[in-house]
Amino acid sequence: REGHQSKHENYTVKLPFMDDKIDRKGVYDLLDNTGLGVPEYYQWRSRSGCTFCFFQRRIEWIGLMENNPSAWDHAKSLEKQATDNASAFTWIKDMPLTELEKPEMIAKVKEQHKKQIEKLKKNKQKIQQNNPFLKGEDLNIEENLALDDVSSSCLICHK
Repeated sequence: REGHQSKHENYTVKLPFMDDKIDRKGVYDLLDNTGLGVPEYYQWRSRSGCTFCFFQRRIEWIGLMENNPSAWDHAKSLEKQATDNASAFTWIKDMPLTELEKPEMIAKVKEQHKKQIEKLKKNKQKIQQNNPFLKGEDLNIEENLALDDVSSSCLICHK
């Protein structure tokens, strides 16, 4: 993560993989070679961190719903609890998860995501030139679902 830096006097950023010249592919190789493998949630998520990240895209919420129904139900219950206590809380701005889980909304989000991936594939070279975090990376569009998230971290939890 070249982009994750801090100027705070009590905060020191250590990047051991970068210090040892281990890139993204190298990390994946380490995970595979040690028998750990890449975490399953990378099949539908673009980054690790909180299960209920506010910064997830709608397609990632749908991935959570399809791949981890108990976590999905828990996320919905937190929204319901907030509503029951007169708090207008939703994980996605202005859209409760009960709205996102409707079949027509799922189809719409999946279609939008498919179009986005196709557009990104067409612009792959331009994207690599314009994003300093992607220089030299073998860019696999499907693997890196959100290109602007490839080397960024969450501003809240820094994961």
